[in-house]
Amino acid sequence: MAPMSEDEQAPDWCGYFNPREYSAFRAAVQGAVSSYGLDDVCMDGGEIEMITGDDLQESWLSLDGLAALCRADQPEEWDSICFRRISDWVEGWLHREWLVKAPFTEVEPLLRLWRLTEKPESLCQDGRPDDPDEPFSIPLAEELYLSLIADVPELEEASESSVYVPNSAVQAWQRSHDDLLELVKRRLRGLPPPTWSTWTVTFTNYQGPTEVELYVASAAPEAGNAPVSAWFLLIDEVFPHPLPRGAYVVLPERNSLLVALNEEREVASDHWWALFCVANKRYGNAYIEDRGSRQLFAFSGRKAPRAVPWPQRWAKFR
Repeated sequence: MAPMSEDEQAPDWCGYFNPREYSAFRAAVQGAVSSYGLDDVCMDGGEIEMITGDDLQESWLSLDGLAALCRADQPEEWDSICFRRISDWVEGWLHREWLVKAPFTEVEPLLRLWRLTEKPESLCQDGRPDDPDEPFSIPLAEELYLSLIADVPELEEASESSVYVPNSAVQAWQRSHDDLLELVKRRLRGLPPPTWSTWTVTFTNYQGPTEVELYVASAAPEAGNAPVSAWFLLIDEVFPHPLPRGAYVVLPERNSLLVALNEEREVASDHWWALFCVANKRYGNAYIEDRGSRQLFAFSGRKAPRAVPWPQRWAKFR
């Protein structure tokens, strides 16, 4: 990035900078965005655009406030001021700050399920699940946790962005786990349910070749960005067949939900083994941020699904 010449003027939106000051401010902004892999961004219109938030969407940040902050401080502080502000924007902290301060009645329509995972979400290597800045998680069962994302609207200095809900926001709203779980279920019930297809898994047990039929859920096009795995929460409502003997289900990645009926078989564990193999493969092949849970769950009728341990002898295959 070439420095401004002495006779080149700053843009109208920050005309209070002289050429040398604007050149230093521009260098501070460019230095901050380079930390996120960008060599250069256009600042002429008083905004910058980058991929931000936890849904990784393109958004903009107004530079008016940032320029004013720098103008009010010493030039040697501009690099750190710009880095902190741009970092807070890119990583979602500007929008999470809004979540903490906003009343729940304003936030409620913006919330949706983010992920179902086998461990609580954690952003900091040494962070604890209950730290204020860590993602809020609801424990649903053994090796299954639900986290939330919020579609925060446009702020005064930044465009809308989708960010995970931190513990500090839930504490500020004074809402319980049950309150937020029921909210997620209401959101799902307002969407078209998934469609179901069958998939045959073939393998060899000690009696020879065998087959297990799995039911595979797919999201309806109108379901938007709701992950297929979210329907696990309403599996008793959306599964298309009666279950006189119940069924087993796995959700190894964001958009995977697989069910095996608890049918009588010569080898009782065949349906478990089919789910075990598929869950391990899909979990292992998924991007880390799309991984769900490898845990096995059983459900029947209107009872909530419960975690079922895999046979101990299979542990070495996980």
